[in-house]
Amino acid sequence: RRLALAAAVTALFWALGPHWLRYLLPGLPVLALALATGAPEGPGLARAALLTCLLAGLPANLGPLLTQSVDTLPAATGHEDRQTFLARHYPPAASIAWANRHLPADAVVALMFDWSTYLLHRPVLLASVEDHIPTRVFLLTRGDQALVDLQAAGATHLIVTRARFIEKLYPFLSEEELAETMNGPVALLDELLLTQATLIHQDGATRIYRLDGP
Repeated sequence: RRLALAAAVTALFWALGPHWLRYLLPGLPVLALALATGAPEGPGLARAALLTCLLAGLPANLGPLLTQSVDTLPAATGHEDRQTFLARHYPPAASIAWANRHLPADAVVALMFDWSTYLLHRPVLLASVEDHIPTRVFLLTRGDQALVDLQAAGATHLIVTRARFIEKLYPFLSEEELAETMNGPVALLDELLLTQATLIHQDGATRIYRLDGP
């Protein structure tokens, strides 16, 4: 019963979050032990409660999956071309396609506030993940020397996608912390681009620059 209760609490806290599987990893041992003890095969009430939870979660879990399947089916069956599909799902794709066609074959690209590594057919020196942590940390630690250091490392071009950090999405940060650690790097990059790079292409929120040096 204790394991079943611990497993239920673990599942509840995970369900209250964004439902990403990696957030469930710390609780998997508890869930595995609860299943190994046969908790779901206990009294009829326990089985009924588990079945009720499973049925109640079906719309929330299967609905998005079915919606996504319907949306991607034309591309998967060849009725929608790849570039049209990417343009619908990932706006920077148009700029990345332009870069693949027009940048020199030996260009080395740093992705700033962008994570198009897979789509770009050029060597990549820097790219983003969630909340653009690599880009922000690089700018925060290198400061005014950021683009100089990128060029010294071999970068010839930048692909920059507009980043916006909305205060309500980061309630755990004060206004000062949000300005310094999230919006500060964006403002710093925009300032450096004015003097150390040349804009060669723009499409929507994505810009491509050639690095000119300080």
